[in-house]
Amino acid sequence: YALLLACGIDPEKSPFFIQSHVHTHAELAWILNCYTQFGELSRMTQFKDKSQKHADNINVGLFAYPSLMAADILLYQADLVPVGADQKQHLELARNIAERFNNAYSPTFTIPDPYIPKTGARIMSLQDPTRKMSKSDENQNGWVAVLDDPDTIMKKFKRAITDSEGGVYVGEGKDGVNNLIGIYSCVTGKTAEQVADEFQGKGYGDFKVAVGEAVIETLRPIQKRFAELMKDKDYLTKCYTESAQKALYLSNKTLRKTMKKIGFIGAGNMAGAILNGVITTGTYPAEQLFVFDVSQEKCNAMGEKGIGSFASAAELVANCDVIFLSIKPQNFTEVLESVRGSVTEDKLFVTIAAGISTTFIKETVQC
Repeated sequence: YALLLACGIDPEKSPFFIQSHVHTHAELAWILNCYTQFGELSRMTQFKDKSQKHADNINVGLFAYPSLMAADILLYQADLVPVGADQKQHLELARNIAERFNNAYSPTFTIPDPYIPKTGARIMSLQDPTRKMSKSDENQNGWVAVLDDPDTIMKKFKRAITDSEGGVYVGEGKDGVNNLIGIYSCVTGKTAEQVADEFQGKGYGDFKVAVGEAVIETLRPIQKRFAELMKDKDYLTKCYTESAQKALYLSNKTLRKTMKKIGFIGAGNMAGAILNGVITTGTYPAEQLFVFDVSQEKCNAMGEKGIGSFASAAELVANCDVIFLSIKPQNFTEVLESVRGSVTEDKLFVTIAAGISTTFIKETVQC
């Protein structure tokens, strides 16, 4: 998480969270599994590759993983998805699933398009330029880690496989050189033609050193920022917690729409069932059930005695046992802080607002 933040993601512009913190991803993935064909998943290149490498552990999670990736994309109604060339097949599957669902019901998901860069769409192994670079490669010299120190990076590029021809230019049969040119272009912004002109008449040794130096300088500020972030765990926690709340709020809109179309009971009905169950089971008498509704800009008390009003949220909470919070997520902190001190352990809070955890409520009102 810290490493990707160090690469330049701004959580204020782009909610950046840990997937397992946003339950809508797993929920939509299960639904999308029902609209994904067995044959489609069987044809996934990464599934076939990993199955061959790990024949003793070919599990359903690996097989159905592309459906989870589809959920990651479709939850947020994405128009463009930045991917490497090796992920294009997975994005095409997400498009197929979305189109299949939209045709079966009505337009629900945006059909995403891939955003594949012209340069660097597929970075290959430094030791086997016919295979993509991967940190799972057993040959440590085949890949460069973002946190590799400068000496290690330089050694890996100096050992990079090239060819016997000696010319620095893009050409057929020059997989190793083509790969190094692509990497150099990515970190310098130069075109392949400019790279060829720069190294005309020079050998591969000079070229490898130049590529290594360019990569080192590109990674230097990222490594520095990563070290700073790792010393500020509170900031990291704040970033992924707040981003998860934003993501849950956004993604829940798509999930609820999807569930409604295929016949699931919506979250609003479930909240109503909870409130109804609280009354009918005798857990709390109806006259002690109150509703705090900020959307109407007033505090309503609702029970057998009819609807009344309190002067403040704190007064309402002090006089009730069950509080149903109908509040927009952006107002939660303000509202809960206004009742701080009025809440005790025997109070029951019920909410249907997306992105709000019980831990968040407890910590805010300190109960």
